[in-house]
Amino acid sequence: MQLIHRIEQDLLVSLKAREQERIGALRMLKNALKNFAIEKRTPMESLTDEQVVSIVRQEVKRRKESMLAFESGGRLDLVAKERVELGILETYLPPALAADDLEAVIREVVAERKLSPPYQFGAVMGPVVKKIAGRADGTTVKAAVEAFIAKSA
Repeated sequence: MQLIHRIEQDLLVSLKAREQERIGALRMLKNALKNFAIEKRTPMESLTDEQVVSIVRQEVKRRKESMLAFESGGRLDLVAKERVELGILETYLPPALAADDLEAVIREVVAERKLSPPYQFGAVMGPVVKKIAGRADGTTVKAAVEAFIAKSA
């Protein structure tokens, strides 16, 4: 089943069960997907799983940023709401890559490209991001690449 169909099915189930937090989060996600489809001038049903995951990642990032802003403003009630939505959205992301697996991918890229120390950040980061294809967020990958470069220097 395509991810977009799973999201729509989960929304219907949540509507029937009257799960307000889940309904709100899934409606916002569905609207973001619809806006993306309109922007790309394609029917929403034809979005690929990679595109859907990309939009889900954007929404997760928004929730994390909102949590930080609300926390600094002392709005703990809104932080809790964003945390619930974040948990709901994260269920639609593929499992995250473990740190050991990420380092293995970095070593593999270095071996494939026949790079030698001192490594250039861009020469390692770009191919690693392409190779992991959304299984880890950018900040995690950046930190892992920087740690690898520092360790091998």
